[in-house]
Amino acid sequence: MLSHQIFQTLKDFEEALADVEETTITKYIVYKKEQVFGENNVQPSPGKKIYWQLKCVPYDGVPFQLVGTKIYGCHQGKDRCTRQKEKYHAQKEKQALEDHVFNARRHLVQNTKKMDCPAQITVSQVMKFPGFKIAENSKAKRRELSAALKAVVAADPSTVEVVMEYHTCFTPESDHQNHPTVGEVAELREPMDSRVEQQIVKLTLAGARKLSEIRRQLFNFVNDELFRGEQPPPRTRRRFYPTDKDIRNILSRTKEGIRESKNDQVNLQLLTPRWLVDDCKIKYRPSQLQEDGTVTKLLFCYQTAWQRRLLHLYGQQMCLLDATYRTCRYSVPLFFLCVRTNVCYAVVGLFVTQSETTADVKEALQVFKEWNPDWSPSHFMVDFSEVEIGALEEEFQGSKVLLCDFHREKAWVEWCRKKDHGVSHAQDSLLPLLRSIAAASTPEEFSTRLCNLQEAKVWKDNEKVRAWFSNKWLPEAKRWVHVFRDEDLKVAIYTNNGVERQNETLKHSHLEGYKNCSLSEMLTVLVTDFLPRTYRKYIELNVKYSSFYRRYNETMPKFLKDRPRSVADHVMSRLTEAQFYEANDVVAKGNGMFHVKSQSHPCTQHHINFGESIIMPSCTCKDWAKHKLPCKHFCAVFNHVHEWGWEKLASNYRDNPLFSLDNACLGQTSCERDDSGRSDITDHTYTPVSVEMQSPCNALPERKRPRKVKQRRECASLLREITDLTYHLQDEDYLKTLTDQMTEILEDVKLHTPHDQSLPLTFTPKKRKKEMANLPVKTVPQKHPFTKRVGCFAEAMRLNFRVSMNVEGVEKGPDVSTKK
Repeated sequence: MLSHQIFQTLKDFEEALADVEETTITKYIVYKKEQVFGENNVQPSPGKKIYWQLKCVPYDGVPFQLVGTKIYGCHQGKDRCTRQKEKYHAQKEKQALEDHVFNARRHLVQNTKKMDCPAQITVSQVMKFPGFKIAENSKAKRRELSAALKAVVAADPSTVEVVMEYHTCFTPESDHQNHPTVGEVAELREPMDSRVEQQIVKLTLAGARKLSEIRRQLFNFVNDELFRGEQPPPRTRRRFYPTDKDIRNILSRTKEGIRESKNDQVNLQLLTPRWLVDDCKIKYRPSQLQEDGTVTKLLFCYQTAWQRRLLHLYGQQMCLLDATYRTCRYSVPLFFLCVRTNVCYAVVGLFVTQSETTADVKEALQVFKEWNPDWSPSHFMVDFSEVEIGALEEEFQGSKVLLCDFHREKAWVEWCRKKDHGVSHAQDSLLPLLRSIAAASTPEEFSTRLCNLQEAKVWKDNEKVRAWFSNKWLPEAKRWVHVFRDEDLKVAIYTNNGVERQNETLKHSHLEGYKNCSLSEMLTVLVTDFLPRTYRKYIELNVKYSSFYRRYNETMPKFLKDRPRSVADHVMSRLTEAQFYEANDVVAKGNGMFHVKSQSHPCTQHHINFGESIIMPSCTCKDWAKHKLPCKHFCAVFNHVHEWGWEKLASNYRDNPLFSLDNACLGQTSCERDDSGRSDITDHTYTPVSVEMQSPCNALPERKRPRKVKQRRECASLLREITDLTYHLQDEDYLKTLTDQMTEILEDVKLHTPHDQSLPLTFTPKKRKKEMANLPVKTVPQKHPFTKRVGCFAEAMRLNFRVSMNVEGVEKGPDVSTKK
């Protein structure tokens, strides 16, 4: 039986329809809608028919005019798009017959959800005229009142009292046919609730990308907001608990919706003005194909005001350059320019180049030199990348480029583990020899340990070891052997694994869920999330280590208060060790020089120098060489020679910003800190951004994934062999010819490399699923419980444990049990 209902507004009807759908586990879609349906400013017309009763509007004595109708039908009703679908499939079949078309063709086993369900709901919008209500339902009375109503409407329709109503009859569940309305099938077939979909869109815009995170948030949203204080629906209801595919589809639609263009380089061009706030500097040049056939290479450089301040404060002596890969779908490297601050490592500049070549990296470094005229570091630290080393030495000719100990050790271990090199079985003997060379502290130690390596059996027996070390590592010994490092280096930075940790944090925390993302998405995460959090961490640690945040222990020496925690902890531990020194163990030699007796070797002494204006403090112990911080020998002088304390150290060392807290952080208000560390403000007056864009960029197609793994490995092996042999070539003419040939090969390889217009695309191999072999479980014989025991009793038990006996013919003895 149809249930007739009246609603005063369209919103009331839609809410009632949503309640019916939720209760009956159904979904209605719009079949037909008249144009004027839902409008409230419709005036009565004398040309329209006057009704007293309709199918969905029962008689109540009040005349009305029909404004419009809207017909809903079950979403599993009759398919009303068959012609469009047939036309679409015919077009696809025609395209498949053309040449060079490689679109995937699918055969849908279950090709539609339509079940020809006849259930429908019709809602009618009517204008009622309560001033012309009749008491007697007769044909003559209705004709008389209708004529009078039309006359009044024709004269002045504004004088007629009008009441807008929506009439409908909700169909019972029995009208639904050919599909179930209860059970798991109905629960999984119903579409998603609009409130749940809006919540997913909201979470996506807030930065959520992991399915597990979104599912957890949706579960709390449904239980705590939609059904607060009520029994939540079962987890099988797709309306409130969407499937993973539903969530992915909404994620994709939302990300596509916020993009300004399908061309990712155009998106990046539109984003750069939004990031250009608070004296931020950006240089962006897209990769484009010019009219003369040349291609301009991609370049993106980014640096904020706070990054320039930290670069000027901490980057005058040591800077670190590191590249990270596979951060987006394009095969473009992302470079971080970093410094070690007083509390952590910080990114003080980033740039993206089209390719990792010396010219491209050098061009990006030139941009940062223009932005920072006072920046002239004395040292750089990189991993073993000839591109980075060459670019830094050409652009900063007065700077020294050192190799990172962390990456050096990692490269050695990886090389030794490869079976092709033939030393995987002898790496335990080779690696200690290499490490001893790297740790040499004097030229004599370096020469002696190098001879020890060359006299080792693994060196003499393996030609690859000799070629690898002699051609690649030994010529660059000045970059990684400790003896060749400057004594006046104020900071003890021998490794950039702190930057490596930042790269891992970027990939696994900030870019988690952004797999195969675009360049603009990756840079958006960096600019609006990663870099502001980095600066927030820097400010937070400086504030927490200050005496304004928390009172220091009374036993802490005054000169260690308001210092970075690493400095304070280091010196306090050395002060504790220095308590075992006596006054006669410290001998003053004048001019800030002391001799302190060694505790491990009492016959030797360590030479202490407090330094002068341009002379760095020093100690001959290994602790000072490793940390460049006051060792226990310095602390022994602090304890027993009171006039020689921390304040007597050379000013160029004592005033190092690494040993002090950043007063700029301590003096800022919370609002100032938020503004300086935030880069995603949009309601700001922008300054012009440096963007080189002459012609429109082309779209970015998806990358193709080659499968020739074996051939690729063979090519890589040949290239490594050619690289090793080039170190032995002496003929300059042949080297020039080889260079031309290799250049031609490189250009040919670039033509066959998957690319999006001028941007190369990276290849991401599919992860292989672990396969478990169905092997039989090895049966282990049961262990004898007295195997490892000794003595007469154990011997007897071994002889009598589980002995087979023949019990046939054995006479049963009398029952000797005691009966009570």
